[in-house]
Amino acid sequence: QWRKNGRSRHQSMVSFSHLSMTEDPISILFYTFRKKNYMQTLNQDIKNNDFKRVYLLFGEESFLKKSYKNRLREAITQGDTMNYNYYEGKGINVNEIISLSDTMPFFADRRLILMEDSGWFKGGPGADEMCAYIENIPDTTCLLFVETEVDKRSRMYKAVKKYGHIAEM
Repeated sequence: QWRKNGRSRHQSMVSFSHLSMTEDPISILFYTFRKKNYMQTLNQDIKNNDFKRVYLLFGEESFLKKSYKNRLREAITQGDTMNYNYYEGKGINVNEIISLSDTMPFFADRRLILMEDSGWFKGGPGADEMCAYIENIPDTTCLLFVETEVDKRSRMYKAVKKYGHIAEM
């Protein structure tokens, strides 16, 4: 009973691509708890219909990112496509995002602007302008960033952490 599938009780098989196959169980537990805590906050926001102005979903777990992106999109827009805008890739026009964000939603409580792989969290062009704008986002707008790579030292990351919610997946 001490060995299961050829592994001792101190070696655990994990599905997270960035952890090794024989990570320390305490490290795995801490990582899982931290990840669960991120998701609990997202689930609570969705359940209470009380959203922050900005969210960042990032990491290697593409299934979780896609799942929470869709759940947040559905909860915030409630199926409304008129107040939903989607942008993807580097080279997103920051002034267009700011202008759209400042526009009142049409017959709805909120406007959602979803941006995937903008490159702003790695210091791409427009990052400084967007970073300065994050603290002034209207209550009627929610910005959702879904990124693959993020530099946790960047000004954008710190601004989102201060004014919104970050979930590493």
